[in-house]
This record gives sequence, C-alpha cells and structure tokens, in this order.
Amino acid sequence: MYLWLELFLISAGITARLIIPASTCGSGVNLLVVILIWLVFLVHLMEKQKLTAVTPALPWFLKLLLFLFAAFIIVSFINAPYKFGAFQYLVPWISDVVLFYLVYSLCARDAKYITTLLSVFLSVGLMVVLYGLYQHFWGLRDLAVQIQQNPSLLDAIPAELRGATLARAQAGEPFATFAYQNSFGAFLILLIPLFLALLYIGRRVMLIIAGVLTLTLLMSGSKGALMALMIPLMFLAYYLPGRLSKQVRIILLAVILAVFMVAVIMGRSQMSDSLNVRLGYLDATVKIIRDNPLSGVGLNQFGNNYLHYKSVDAGEVQKAHNDYLQIAAEMGIPALLVFLVIWFIILKSIFRPVRQIAETDCHSDGANGAGRILPYILGAGFAFLISEVFQTPLITLDIPLLPTVIVFLLWLATFRFLCHYLSTGILTTDILRIGLFTGLLAFLIHCLADFNFYVQGLSMSVWFIGAIFLSTTESSMPLSFPPLLSFLRKQESRITAILIAFIVIVLSFITVRLIKYESFLEQGKVMLRSNVREERLVGVDYLGESFESNLFSVDVSVELAWAMHYVYSFSEVNEFTLTPLPICLTYIDFAISLNPLAPMLYNQQGMLCLEHAEQERKKGNKKMADIYEHRAKRAFQMFKELYPTYKDAKR
Repeated sequence: MYLWLELFLISAGITARLIIPASTCGSGVNLLVVILIWLVFLVHLMEKQKLTAVTPALPWFLKLLLFLFAAFIIVSFINAPYKFGAFQYLVPWISDVVLFYLVYSLCARDAKYITTLLSVFLSVGLMVVLYGLYQHFWGLRDLAVQIQQNPSLLDAIPAELRGATLARAQAGEPFATFAYQNSFGAFLILLIPLFLALLYIGRRVMLIIAGVLTLTLLMSGSKGALMALMIPLMFLAYYLPGRLSKQVRIILLAVILAVFMVAVIMGRSQMSDSLNVRLGYLDATVKIIRDNPLSGVGLNQFGNNYLHYKSVDAGEVQKAHNDYLQIAAEMGIPALLVFLVIWFIILKSIFRPVRQIAETDCHSDGANGAGRILPYILGAGFAFLISEVFQTPLITLDIPLLPTVIVFLLWLATFRFLCHYLSTGILTTDILRIGLFTGLLAFLIHCLADFNFYVQGLSMSVWFIGAIFLSTTESSMPLSFPPLLSFLRKQESRITAILIAFIVIVLSFITVRLIKYESFLEQGKVMLRSNVREERLVGVDYLGESFESNLFSVDVSVELAWAMHYVYSFSEVNEFTLTPLPICLTYIDFAISLNPLAPMLYNQQGMLCLEHAEQERKKGNKKMADIYEHRAKRAFQMFKELYPTYKDAKR
C-alpha cells in the first residue's frame, strides 16, 4: 500500500509540474504541486520502517553533499532580505533534491520503476511538445490578437518577460508551459538525445519523434539550446555508430549537421548582440560574487542587487542567465562548489559498470500489467484534474473539461506505448544510459547561458533524469547494522516522519493562504480598472483581504498604496488610520520594510510624496508640502544609491 501511494504521488507530482505553468500559475498552486513530493517523502519513510531487507542506497558521499547543499539553500533563505521572494525558491529547490533521493531509491530498489517512471515523464513531455506545436500553428496567433485587444492579459506574466512574451506570440515561437522559449528549448535538449539513442532498439518511430522534437526546438527560436545540443550530439554520434545500421547513422549525422547549420544561420545576425547583452549581465554578477563570496546575497535576491552593480547599457533582468554564477551570487561560492561536485558525481557514473538486471525484471506490464501501471495512470489523471481545477489545461478550447480529457487520453496511449517499448530489454544494455547522459550534459551546458535551475519545471526535470541515470549503474548496498543500531535507525525514521508530517501540514496551511491571497489580489486589480467608483471601492476591499492573507508580499502592499491614493479622498482616508501619515505612504513604507533593497519601491515612495506635496501646495499648506518634498528627495536619493545607472532617476 505504501509503495502504491509513492508511485501515485510521484506520477501526480511529475505530471502536474510539467503541465501547470510554474511561471504564471501563482505561488499557491506551485506550492500545492510541491506538497505532492513531500507527501511521497512521508510515505517513503513510513514504508521504510516496514522493510526488513536491506535496500540499495545513495553513495554516502553524494548523500552528504545533498544534505550540505540543502543546508546552503536554507542559509541563503535566512540571509535573504525579502523572505517571501526567497520562500518561493526555498521550497522548490529543496523539494527537487528530495525528489532526486526518492526516485533513485525506488529505481535502485526495482528495475521496473526505471522504465515506468521514465515512461510517465516522457509521455507528459511529449504532451508538452504537442502543446508547443499547437502554440506555433494556432494558439500564439490568437494570443497576440487578444493581447493587443486587452493588454491586461500580460499581468499574469512576470514583468521582465511581458515584452518578450508578446514578441514571441507575434513571431509564433512556442514556449509551451514554460512561459519562456529558452526554458522550453532546455527541456527539449533534455529529451532529444534520449529518443535518438533509443533508435538502437530498431523502431524508426523514435527517429520520427526525435525529428519532431528537433523541429519544435527550431520553431522556438532558442539559439542557445541549439548550440548547447551540438557537443553532446557529437558524443552520441561517436558512441553509437557500431550499434546502428549505416543508413540510420547517415540519417543521424545528417540531422546533427542540419541542426548545426540552422543554428549558425539563425544565430549569425543575432548572436553577437545577444552575447554582448549577456556579457553585461555576467559582468554585474561577477561583481556581486566578488563582494559576497561566502554567503551570497540571499535566495532570489539577485534582481535587486544586480541593479546596483549593472552598467549603464546593460538591461534590467531578474536572473543572471547563467545558473552557476547566479548560484554563487545568491548562495555563495562554497554552495556552487558543492552543487558542481554533486553533478560531477552523477555524470561520472557513466564510467561505472552497467547495472546487472535480468531481462524479465525490465517488464512493467505482462500478466499483472494493469495492476502495476494503475498508480501511474491514476496519478497522471489526478494531475490533469488539478490543471483543470486551476484553469491551466494544456490547450484551451471553448468546451469546458474536454481539452484536459483529450490530452489525458493522448498521454495514456503514449504511456502504454512507451511502457512496452522501454520494457523490451533496454535496461540490459547501456544504450539508455548514453541517451540520459547526453541529455543531462546538453542541459548543464545550456545552464552556462540561461537560468534553468530557477525554472521549477526544468529543475524538477533535470533532477528526475539525474536520479534515473544514476540508478542505471551498479548500486551500493548499505552496511548491515547490529540489532540495537537497526532499532535506533528505525526510531530516527519515525522522528523524521513526524518532522516531514509537520512540514506537510505547515505547507498546506501556507498554500491555502497563498491561494486566497492571489485570488483576492487578481480580483482587486480587475475591479480597480473599472470606471465605476463603487466597483473600485470593492477592489480596494479585495486588496485588503489579500493583504490580510499574506502580510509578507510586497506586491499587495504596493497595489494598496496606489489604490488608497487614487480611490479615496483625504477625508475618507482618515477613517483608515490614526497616524498623521497618509495611508498610501504607510503601505509603501511597509513594502520597503519587507524588501529594503528594491530600488523601485523608493521610486514609488518618492512619486507618492511628490503628489501629496502638490496637493498640500494647492491647499495653501506650504509647510506640509515642504515636508513631503523633503521625504521625496530622500526616497529618490535612496533609489539612486541602489540603482546608480538608472537614466531617468529623479534628483
């Protein structure tokens, strides 16, 4: 029963994470998906207490490094000035490490879980690719028209990605469920080498799938992903010639050459400009690391600190476009070294002996196939249902629920096919390892030019594939313990299970609060756009409810500040506060106390003070006007200190 629940929850977590856009669905829904992984961890600990036989375990040194990296993440969260922003990355980062441990534990224990869990992942991945194709040929055209008619549709997209999202929509460059074309490209280069390697089985359908994935990658316009794929594909082409027929080898090399030529042609006119821009990002990032080498600036605090260090010509970004440098900037150089060693150990396992598995152990279907795959089917179905509840189905049509049902049926057919395909003895060779290794290498190379580990769907994917890859090698067996030590270890598992149960309860409580906060925040924003004053007043009430649900968010405080400033008159505002300071400035001050290094907050504080100064001057109250102007001057000075290269900053 415990094992069945683990499989169900892992399938639900993997499926939900890939089909629900993490960049746009809100922190509450993201946390809901993450809770699935922690529930798996809880069930795993409960099941572990029932085991009598010794099972394979992660190498002790790798396990120590994972614990150490998790500790660096927690320290980086504590070090972050803006805790709510850091919290949105704290839980996913640690959850991905937990997922890595859980997937490895299952796959090292029984070989059939390698093929079946991989089938779950690849099936969902192909559905995401189909959605990308739908975007290219149909969806993005409609989206571009809708955005032009109603620009507020971009409010769900992070501010730094809105312009790029509109440009991609107009160009028809798909981004699937990742809200960013380069992230979609990184996901594709994780899959393409695996399907190319699976040609060894002998079915040309894998060549067709790999071709479709490559075509989708070209449509996305992600030049960095195309270039990152070249070196690993050359490795793949070098390794496989003796295993493939001459005809297939020619086709494979032709595909690699064609992709390379297209990448060069596409990138020739744009790569130099893109490189110069990214060099500006990296220059500021290196300066941040230089000044904060050990502890970093705090988790998800790169954006604010970047504004202080960037050059005049460099653009405004929230991510460094280089995962390794951003990890060093936010968590410190020691955390980066631990992170690199973890992935070096994982990749180095390509040189370890292939896991010895009987061919009969590779089959995940057969006589008891229905019972074996039922948890995966139910888990994926549950995840698709979640996507419908939160209105994030892969393909939005006018008929409610139908798109989700259609996509789930496609997933089911693909899953059944891959379960059978990957169960025909592939684990008895090293071909699967070569495909997984090549995809991981391409992904990690791409991390040099983009932020992949900071995108929840991508981060989950690479940790998942890393666990599958590591489990295809010979597993180390833990030492047997005397009865007393064995008893103590079981007690330790019980204590850990209690701790994880507490974490799940806390995360569930926070999730409910965040979903409520985001719902009221969005409703408030919509109501404030109304031309009817009564509706705007209702919008302010919604924002107040949002503020009460989450006191740690800067966004709702800023929205409330401007809403109070424009919706209510001075006499009405006095009903809300007993302090002499206008309530709009009170909310701005509170936002600054939450995120004191955000220069834009000081800029908004200064603008509000200037508007109040103008109002007081019109009323003939020169003394109060001078006070507000002095406050505005101080706010703009602080803004200039935090963002010295801003061209339009007020003096």
